[in-house]
Amino acid sequence: VFEDCAVGDGERSGSFRMSEIYSGYVQSALNVLDGIDIEAVPAWADKANQQNEQASVESVALGAGLDNILRSYQKSGVNWLRFLEKRMFCGVLADEMGLGKTLQTLAWIQLQREHEEARDFPALIVCPTSLVDNWAEEAAKFTPHMKVATLHGADRHDKWDGIESVDLVITSYALMR
Repeated sequence: VFEDCAVGDGERSGSFRMSEIYSGYVQSALNVLDGIDIEAVPAWADKANQQNEQASVESVALGAGLDNILRSYQKSGVNWLRFLEKRMFCGVLADEMGLGKTLQTLAWIQLQREHEEARDFPALIVCPTSLVDNWAEEAAKFTPHMKVATLHGADRHDKWDGIESVDLVITSYALMR
């Protein structure tokens, strides 16, 4: 477990550094062993507890507009994204085309971020150029309260100054590259 999670040597002999992303996993592994005491800085212990506190995915309040639109499997996708967010994990929605991954993602993005340091920043969607306008149209249709900026086309440079005042920035893989 430690070899897989270590990212470098620690300050003391026999110690190591580890990314916070592994804290819950390491804490769980150590808690099942007899005679093991964990000495950790409070921030690490808090992160580990946060990652391990919820055993199941909980339902998220989406608001009447989206709650009446999303199908049950789409709500499950939004709930799963929130579950991952609470633990500072990442995830991918990967199912068949046409099942509403765009809508699920927009429903999750419009929620207030769980972690204060992530609030008040726009979300970034990077997609194929052919889908930039589709993302903007879907956002206007399903989350009309969100301010959206599309960064593509000849006028994209003119939009840079306004990015901090929007909720969602949509651009293409080609421009990100």
